[in-house]
Formats: sequence, structure tokens, C-alpha cells
Amino acid sequence: MSSDFVMTTRLIWKRAWPLALGVVAAFVLFPYVVLKVIAVAEEFEGRVHVDIFKFGFLFAFYMLLSSFAFLGISVAMTIGFQKYFLRLPIPSRTIASGIMFTAVTLFLSMQLLTNGFYRLLFFDQNWLSDYWPLTATLMFLVTLTLVGYAVFWLMQAPSLTRLCASVSFIAGMLVWFFARFYPDGFSGAVVPWNRVTPGEGAAMLGVSLGAWYLGTAAFAQIRSGRSLPSPAWERMKQWWNTLAVGASSDRETDPHTQTAIATLKQVHWRDSCRSGVLIG
Repeated sequence: MSSDFVMTTRLIWKRAWPLALGVVAAFVLFPYVVLKVIAVAEEFEGRVHVDIFKFGFLFAFYMLLSSFAFLGISVAMTIGFQKYFLRLPIPSRTIASGIMFTAVTLFLSMQLLTNGFYRLLFFDQNWLSDYWPLTATLMFLVTLTLVGYAVFWLMQAPSLTRLCASVSFIAGMLVWFFARFYPDGFSGAVVPWNRVTPGEGAAMLGVSLGAWYLGTAAFAQIRSGRSLPSPAWERMKQWWNTLAVGASSDRETDPHTQTAIATLKQVHWRDSCRSGVLIG
């Protein structure tokens, strides 16, 4: 299993690192050039001094942009390789674990590398530890990434229960995250989330492990062709199609049709796993 896991992650990293380095360079060079231009224009030399409010705004703005960019690259690269891994004679749990692990390590590597350059070029030690708190935010984003993968694979067999539970859980996670920056309530002042308590760390670790377990199990069902929508979801889909196009089809909700589709998926999966595919 260890060799299969290493191969899965290596194939993704081999093709992801040039794009990752390019995005990191953009996030480092752009603010560096902007600050140098401002320094020259104002005839100011040395470190850039900004007040805490502005620094907090810059941190939030950076985390928003970098998270979209870095997570977008990580998820796109791993999901793009999913179709290739489906034909490899590797256990489904190993493939899913490799995909999730690679996405997380890609994201963390880009964040840590970018902020390492920020520490060298822009910040001193106090600013980095007091007003640019990475540990707690990155732990939450890693947890959210794993939950996102689990939801994505679970919703390949959609149901109203899964949809409502997923939306509610992710919304609750986001509310909990923003509440960490408002210890006195949302009407109070913004306070940097500098310290992760043991309870907060245990909660994020527990959610991450649960997301990994559910995600790998859902991926195994998708690969084996046993992932089917619920009857309630199919009825809602048919109702929506009727409203949209003014016609309905009993074929989509016919249980015999769904069983035949599932059987074909299982046969395709078994046949595809009989021979390995070499990916360079």
C-alpha cells in the first residue's frame, strides 16, 4: 500500500510543481514590486510600517486570494488525475487518500513558501507572529479542504439528506471560523486568531479524520459503480426537468434502468482493473 500511495502522490506532484511555483512567484513578486514603487514614490526606505487595522485587512485579503488560487490549483490537479487512477490496480482507499493528501500538501507548501518569502522581504518576527497568524487559519483550511473532498464524492450519489447535511455542516464550519476572530461577539473588535486551543485542535483533527473516512468510502463506491442517487433525489430531478422543459421521462427514475446502469459500471470497473496502465 505504501508504494501505491507514493506513486499516486508522485504522479500528481510531478505535474503540479511548475504551476505551483509560478503562482507562488506571482504572490511574492507582485506585492514586492508594488511596495518598491510606493517606497520610491514617497522617497521612503526601510520596512513598510502600517497600522494594525490595515495589516488585518491585508491579511484577510491575502488569505482570500491565496486560498482561492492555491486550493484551486491543488483541487484541479488532483481531480484531473482521478480518471487516470480509476484504471490502476490500486485499492480505492489508497487512491482517495493519495488525492486528498496531495491536495493538502500542495496547498500547505504554496502557503508556507509564500509566507517564508514574506518573512524575509516584508515582515519582522513580531509582525509575523502577532498580526499574520497562519497556523490556525491553515489548519482550518486544511480541514475544510478534506470536508470538501468528502462532500464532492458523497454527492456523486446525491440525496436530499446528504445535500442538506453538507450545506449545514460547511456553513457551521464557516460561522465557527469567523467567530474565532470575534471572541467578544460579532459586534466586537476583530482579534487575530493567534493561538489554537487543545479543544479547537482536537475538533479540527476529528473533523478531518471523519472527512477522510467518509470521502474514501464514497470514492470506493463510485469506483465500483455502487454509487446511485436516492429515489427522492430522482423524483425531485424529474419534477425539475418537467418544470424546465415541460416533459418528463420515466426512464430516468425506473429502478430497472438504474440497476442496469449500476451493473454496467461495475463490469467496466472490473474489466478496467485487470490490466495496469503506465503513466509517465
